[in-house]
Amino acid sequence: SEYYKNISEFSRIFDSKYYRVGKVGRFRINNRLNLKIANKIQTVTYEDIFAILDALITLSISKTTGDDIDHLKNRRVRSVGELLQNLFR
Repeated sequence: SEYYKNISEFSRIFDSKYYRVGKVGRFRINNRLNLKIANKIQTVTYEDIFAILDALITLSISKTTGDDIDHLKNRRVRSVGELLQNLFR
């Protein structure tokens, strides 16, 4: 029964009421994975899943480094004053 629960939770990402990538998300997915899915389709498709798996397998086989979006050099340290300012907005 745990297996079927996990499958049903995974299938929810294909439901537009539960999860939508939006126009910008669709644009970025298409550009990143070289897909040609219409921008009006704002849900995750099987083609997206297969393209993501293909990209991950290619990345692991080629031993190249991925993008550095999460690298600390791309982060900005916010000061205490800025954090307090955002808190009171």
